[in-house]
Amino acid sequence: MIVVMGLGNPGPEYSSTAHNIGFRCIDIASGILSLQMRKKDNFLEADHYQDGRKIKFIKPLTYMNLSGEVFSHLRNIEIEKLIVFCDNIDLEPGRIRFHYQGSSAGHNGLKSIMSLGPKGNDFYRMYIGVGREAVNGIVLDAASSVLRKMSAEKIAALDESCAKAVGIVMDFIADGDVDAAKRKCAEKNR
Repeated sequence: MIVVMGLGNPGPEYSSTAHNIGFRCIDIASGILSLQMRKKDNFLEADHYQDGRKIKFIKPLTYMNLSGEVFSHLRNIEIEKLIVFCDNIDLEPGRIRFHYQGSSAGHNGLKSIMSLGPKGNDFYRMYIGVGREAVNGIVLDAASSVLRKMSAEKIAALDESCAKAVGIVMDFIADGDVDAAKRKCAEKNR
């Protein structure tokens, strides 16, 4: 089975923050694929079939730094591929990047998945650039930046990037071509 996870924090107070961009990607995928998310244990899930392969879409209902706890409820499932949508403050807003393995780059959700998930570091990431926020010309620290509410304009622009990222991930699931996924991200970023 392929697991596609979007990272975020539960609750309406976080819905318009940059840290919830992974949730936004899963919501967009749900709309495109007509998925019906249902609650199971500490996450929301929906199943989708593409070319005879089962894909499980997941939104953890834990806080970001506990995202990996979801896997304790999936231990009886053989995960062929894990793909994670998440924010990246070091990418300009709207830019996307597909990457395999690597460090957490300080992202607590990725750290949790790396320590508690069945694949360790062996998973794909679809990063959505959210940039660093500034107030009165002063750049905020990482936590303050990603937990700050975004403007409606920024949300609309990032939702466009999320839709493109979802399309790239679905293409990657179909063809397994990492280089093509990276190329499509680069083309979108131009």
